[in-house]
Amino acid sequence: ITPYGNWNTDYSSNTTIKDTTGYSYRTGLSMSTGKGNCKLTATTNNVYIFEFNTKTKRLNVYTSFSVIGTIAGTNWDKDYQMAYQGNGVFTVDINLTAGSFEYKVRTTGGWDTSFGTSFGSSNVKLNVTEAGLYRFTIDFVNRKLTTVLVG
Repeated sequence: ITPYGNWNTDYSSNTTIKDTTGYSYRTGLSMSTGKGNCKLTATTNNVYIFEFNTKTKRLNVYTSFSVIGTIAGTNWDKDYQMAYQGNGVFTVDINLTAGSFEYKVRTTGGWDTSFGTSFGSSNVKLNVTEAGLYRFTIDFVNRKLTTVLVG
């Protein structure tokens, strides 16, 4: 892992990358780490999003994303699976009634990593004034979540 193709900083050979692919049964990816190159083995055909934190040396690998929150009721027990659109963007369209809601985007059906306000852990607050079909988008290139009325 190098920042912007700069071999002067090579995290793979200078430090131990922590294996946070975690739940490989969910991602279909296993990883062995240590000094030197990391070995990643994909066991399923999938879209993989890799996120590396240079401070903690943690590598996160995600394969699926879903919107979850009070948009489906108060229990946060229904996931709306997002579809990959290319270039690090996932979307899902959800019919909403007027009201105030909270939501997050979570990864691979678990709570180990979820994205909320400013790509952090706080729930996104959404005030819907007009009932209709809303598009929820997570954009990893620009690191943002958006919700817009589409119909």
